[in-house]
Amino acid sequence: MDNTHGHHWSTTEGAHLCKRHKRPVRAFCLTDEQVICAACDGEHRGHTIGLVKEERRRKQDEVKKLKERCKEFMQEQDYASTLVKEKAKETDDFCEAILTSVIDLLQTHYMSLRQWVQAQEQTALTTVQSRREAELRRMCSRLDHLTYTDSDVQFLLDWPLVRQRCETKLTEFTDDLYCPFETLQKTVASLGNRLEDFCKREFSSIINIESGSLPEVFETDHDDIQQTNTDCDVDEITSMVTTEHMTREYFLEYACVLTLDPSTAHKDLLLSRDLKEVKVAPAGARTSRGHSPERFLHRRQLLCKEGLQENHCYYEVEISGDKTEIALAYEDIDRKSRFKPSAFGANENSWSLDCTSTHYSVSHCGDSVQLCSVPQHRRIGVFLQFRKGAVSFYEVSDTMTFLYTMQSNFRKPLYPGFWIDADCSIKICDFMDEK
Repeated sequence: MDNTHGHHWSTTEGAHLCKRHKRPVRAFCLTDEQVICAACDGEHRGHTIGLVKEERRRKQDEVKKLKERCKEFMQEQDYASTLVKEKAKETDDFCEAILTSVIDLLQTHYMSLRQWVQAQEQTALTTVQSRREAELRRMCSRLDHLTYTDSDVQFLLDWPLVRQRCETKLTEFTDDLYCPFETLQKTVASLGNRLEDFCKREFSSIINIESGSLPEVFETDHDDIQQTNTDCDVDEITSMVTTEHMTREYFLEYACVLTLDPSTAHKDLLLSRDLKEVKVAPAGARTSRGHSPERFLHRRQLLCKEGLQENHCYYEVEISGDKTEIALAYEDIDRKSRFKPSAFGANENSWSLDCTSTHYSVSHCGDSVQLCSVPQHRRIGVFLQFRKGAVSFYEVSDTMTFLYTMQSNFRKPLYPGFWIDADCSIKICDFMDEK
């Protein structure tokens, strides 16, 4: 960039002369950022004029400040390297957490993800430690050279270009080193609940370690997700399974109040007065119930009064005994059949988590999947994301242990429901007790 605006200079015995007027240049026009001679004064009438030496002294301070900025950036490279390693480790842990729900199927693919993260980490570290560090050294070298320039005029002539180059490079240092890791986290979170079916067809193309950028399939799948669930925005996808959100405090923000509906309860079930707990009544204590079209006739099941269709709903139940079921069902679930279609999870109108003392399983439309998790605690958390079409189950203790997420396209309000075996009970937790 030429900042002399048509002025030309010559040097005679170390002094710069204005070629136009053949006179020494000893003044500096601050308005036009030009060195000028006395004869040029008429062209700069009304402008702020100073001496070259004074302007050199002032701009020398700017050089020092810019040099200090460069030194600070160099010192921050070690810190940036540490952050890259931490981000890589965080991404590694995040991917592992997402994939544990289908760990048997995904173990080999998870190793591919780890290799990609490690390769991306190495790429980022190389960028920080080589290209950027070398560029900073070159910048400091330019500034050093400018600092020791003997000629005040030459200093002022070179300064604008040096400053522009340095500031441009410093701006480039703001590039987001973590973007590939964060993009991978969001992508894996989005894929997590669809990956069991998807990975058989597509997983081989997800990770291309040779590539210098995220695989295209990540972006394609994200678009597919958006098309499948047009009401699901990015915040909903990324908030579903992230490390910071895997805390009970996060889920409690969406806590809902539930009460058992006596009109739906099978005749063998005994409800507490506050309609929060249900168990199988002892044989001698069972009483006949009035007729209700909503009652389950042949299975020890019941529903809650509240139909859930908020975008986020969360509740917890305490279970006891050898076998219970925690379900969500449409209001029109069959309640009169003696056979399988009326059972929670055995039809298209219900989704069920079956809890025994030895294992968990999930059921829908008669298809059942046994989970790898071994029951450790007796409190279960249920997190419904209605618009996203997802219901997730967690084992609750001091921490939240993810069990499984069931996916569907929910059409109507979902009613929490329960089935209990003999000598078992289920209690809806009251979060007010904990406040």
